Amino acid sequence: MPKHLLIRAAGIYLVASLAFGVVSQAAPGDEVAETVSPDRRLLVAGSESILWLISGEWDGNQETFNRRLLYREPGSDRIQPVAVATHAQRVAVVGVVGQTLHVFYTDGTHTRFNKKRRWAGHKLPQAGVPIAVAGEGSRGNSRLWALVTPDLAEAVEKAWQERQAQVAENPLQPAGDKGLTEPAIPALPLLENNSKRHRLVVYDGVAWQPGIPVPDSYTGTEQVWFAVENGRFHLFWIAEENAREIRYARYDGEKWISAASMMLPGDLRSACVAIANKHLVFAALIKEPDWVSSRCLQWSRALAAPVEEPWDAAASLLDEEGGPMVLPAGSAVGLFSDRLAVMRFGEREPELGLWAAGAGGKPDQPFAPIPAASAHDRTSPRHGARDLAATLIVAAVLLLLFWKRQEMIGAPLELPADLQIAGPARRAAAFLIDAAPAAALIGWLWFEPLSTFYAELKTGEPMPEMPNQVLWAWFWFRLIYTAWATLFETFTASTPGKRVVGCFVLSENLGRPTFLQIVIRNATRMIELEPFLKIWPFLLTIFFTRNRQRVGDLLARTVVVERPASILVDEHAEKEPEQMREDQRP
Repeated sequence: MPKHLLIRAAGIYLVASLAFGVVSQAAPGDEVAETVSPDRRLLVAGSESILWLISGEWDGNQETFNRRLLYREPGSDRIQPVAVATHAQRVAVVGVVGQTLHVFYTDGTHTRFNKKRRWAGHKLPQAGVPIAVAGEGSRGNSRLWALVTPDLAEAVEKAWQERQAQVAENPLQPAGDKGLTEPAIPALPLLENNSKRHRLVVYDGVAWQPGIPVPDSYTGTEQVWFAVENGRFHLFWIAEENAREIRYARYDGEKWISAASMMLPGDLRSACVAIANKHLVFAALIKEPDWVSSRCLQWSRALAAPVEEPWDAAASLLDEEGGPMVLPAGSAVGLFSDRLAVMRFGEREPELGLWAAGAGGKPDQPFAPIPAASAHDRTSPRHGARDLAATLIVAAVLLLLFWKRQEMIGAPLELPADLQIAGPARRAAAFLIDAAPAAALIGWLWFEPLSTFYAELKTGEPMPEMPNQVLWAWFWFRLIYTAWATLFETFTASTPGKRVVGCFVLSENLGRPTFLQIVIRNATRMIELEPFLKIWPFLLTIFFTRNRQRVGDLLARTVVVERPASILVDEHAEKEPEQMREDQRP
């Protein structure tokens, strides 16, 4: 072959290779074109009262995702860190109910977060993962709605019917567990036999319940969004025959009504929907021609608008200088209150910018970095282990001080022959008897939060943090129990529980304890049972002190004593022969 033909063929091959590479990089849906690693992800979710920001990054060493959670309230410009949550699975969907963030992972795990703590939610049957979720928090209802597949919808209904049957068999079930008996909405339409339709199911914080079927026009696409307000649903999904058409239908409490669709100017990357100022707002990130960057577009319409009325397209987002806003790959959008929140990757930290919802134009607040990670928002297990280790060290030092005080006494107390130091078993039994009235009262007053917290403990998830209601319940239990013991010991030097097991309190000089000693020995119970101080080892001091004294006894210089059972046996043994001799006399 002539030399010039070889050079021409090589040139054509080179040009074709470059062209093919450009086309392959620009192929729709090709995730390889993303400039951001799939191990980094941003998520935005909001409601009328809070905005949640999630920044996730894969930790290859621990083989888990580390996610920073932050929040911002509408009346504040501050972004507050909450925690660093770790999980080995990716986040599937997130939703907000009131101020609570619900996170569903790809393994079906359901976790809830608020501004102060996190705790486990109830999983869907079969560890199912919802397609989309939305919160409803109006008219006193705080519920999470989820769009699920037909099979998962049937499993939810079956589990709900089993719960209802259990309630019917047990009419004495406490009324506090009202989530098992009250339906989410009146006259729930049940699934028809052999029905294979997607369905909206509802979670009220206690159990998952069947909800309503989706419209017949919904084709089962995975790209779907919806919003809920006052029992009305607004459902959006991508048309099966046209990936740039967004279908819309609304549920008015009786049936689904199809309304005007939206046509996107490009391929969709992600979207969100919310209700703001009596308007329905749909915000979407549209891929740019380079298939890497995106632009954010918004459509809106009044909630009361006729179904045939078209959507209003808002102006494009602009940066603070008035130029077109182009967002890098990995950006996320969300709506809260009357704001559109846009989160993107910055040079060092993720950045947040705010625009008017449904309006476009220049930002209300330009992009600014979110707060860097600090010790405040890190609540990892290792951090908790350090806290526990420090607490144990403090407890050990204090125990040494108490032990030194015991050495100053010299030797165990010399008690009369008819008395001995009460053993741990009897003291534990006395505690259970004396604590029963306080526990019954607190259990009745705080039944619902306590039962919910107990159910979270049984899920097998990591130990949840105590909610405020449970902490208050524990505080009042300690206070009532302390007052109970103080009252009885002041007048009788004992308590009902101690009397049952045969124990009573003495001063170290073997006299009746004074009122001040009784107050001191019982007031320390508030400290010994304080969960935040983590000084539970103090409860074990009775095993290591010479006279089986707890911290309160050491400080008050008191001891708990009992009468040996052998003394009673010997007394009867001595009297029985004398009585027999008296009976034998003529």
